[in-house]
Amino acid sequence: MSYRLTRNNRINKPSDYKDIFNTGQAEKGKYWTVIAKPSDTSVARIGIAISKKSCRLAVNRNRLKRLAREAFRQSKDSLRSLECVILSRRYRQTSNSELSRDLQALLQKFSIS
Repeated sequence: MSYRLTRNNRINKPSDYKDIFNTGQAEKGKYWTVIAKPSDTSVARIGIAISKKSCRLAVNRNRLKRLAREAFRQSKDSLRSLECVILSRRYRQTSNSELSRDLQALLQKFSIS
């Protein structure tokens, strides 16, 4: 059980993002939106899309990306064959633990038990 986030765990192609946006199932939380769909592979994959419109400052966007990667890294074993795109909702200054809890709860909704 490796907790590393490797290249195989990332969604890089725009066509993959488009496919997930079109066919994925969305769940909304207080701070995040997660769109997920079953993957063809046995590896969980993540894509992060945090726009300037939702979070104006780069330092805050980078903070959200770090938190999203960490939450996914900790949950990827339970998300065995899902492709997830994580989006931020309107940014509000809050603690890292509250942001992480909200995202973990959303990822648990998609987890395979």
